[in-house]
Amino acid sequence: MSGNKRILVAMSGGVDSTAACAILKDQGYDISAVTLLLKGEIDEPSRLAIADAVEKLGIEHSYVDCRNDFLQRVITPSALEYACGRTPNPCCLCNKVMKFAALLDFADACGIQQIATGHYAKIVRENQTAFLARGSDSAKDQSYFLYRLPSEVLSRIMFPLAELTKSDIREIAKKAQLKVFDRPDSQDICFAVENECCGETLRRLAGLEIKKGNFLYQNKKVGSHNGIHLYTIGQRKGLGVALGVPAYISNIDPVTADIELTTDESFISVDSFTISDVVWNSPAAPEDISDISVKIRYRTRDVFCRVERDGDIWRVTAKEGGFRAVTPGQSAVFYSCDRLLGGGIIC
Repeated sequence: MSGNKRILVAMSGGVDSTAACAILKDQGYDISAVTLLLKGEIDEPSRLAIADAVEKLGIEHSYVDCRNDFLQRVITPSALEYACGRTPNPCCLCNKVMKFAALLDFADACGIQQIATGHYAKIVRENQTAFLARGSDSAKDQSYFLYRLPSEVLSRIMFPLAELTKSDIREIAKKAQLKVFDRPDSQDICFAVENECCGETLRRLAGLEIKKGNFLYQNKKVGSHNGIHLYTIGQRKGLGVALGVPAYISNIDPVTADIELTTDESFISVDSFTISDVVWNSPAAPEDISDISVKIRYRTRDVFCRVERDGDIWRVTAKEGGFRAVTPGQSAVFYSCDRLLGGGIIC
């Protein structure tokens, strides 16, 4: 088989990555699969699913221990963000500094040019340059989490699930007689612990101290909390404060550990916000950034906006309406229709 048909596929033990292997196998690729160990030990269902797929598809498979690097590059920096009263997006960070970097390193060591994952996203190639676009299944699209990947990395990636829906994937796995075809979907965050919030999991794994403090309403103490890492801007549920009306978090002070509350929802809505650490999926910012859309969280709707630069900071202004609960530390990702343009970190 020719060398350009060799491909390294990331396999987690879930139905998406396993189906990606089955699809590429049917397309005639010579597959080497790899499982990156990012946290603890791999769970038994995943281990059995991987073993089943490797046997039935007749592919090579390796485990690569990345646990220490994952702790240093993703867990600890994200935990420190929570400790500063911000709400990071560990998946966006991981894809750039950990997951795809490790896959490409392993591929290079094996003499393999292309890699593939089970992400729901598209790669568009124009004039020998690779760009990201939304996957066909809008409910599963994961392009938001991949926005920091540069074109030179995208040029080596394939997303076999780009045009497919979740039901398509399960049917493919079922036809291939893979045991994983009806396995429940995994959580979005790979290190998630049942009944434990993301901030607490990160703090515990990184070994950071808890910053306890008070809830304030109209500059008066109305309760206490067990750590600012447990809360985020705009949060309403789980506050444990009785004001007689719904209350929302409007500010988190990392120095005093005080969390300010408001009962006026308009106080957590803004017309504009700023971002830093901006990347564009092209050598420079797009020529026309006056009419694009932005997504300020993975599950929120796009908002049409205008983007203006001031040095290293960019201001994002809504064309209509506004933004609710803009959260420092989260990623703001820009699109032109389905084409991903770039993004940055909310200041």
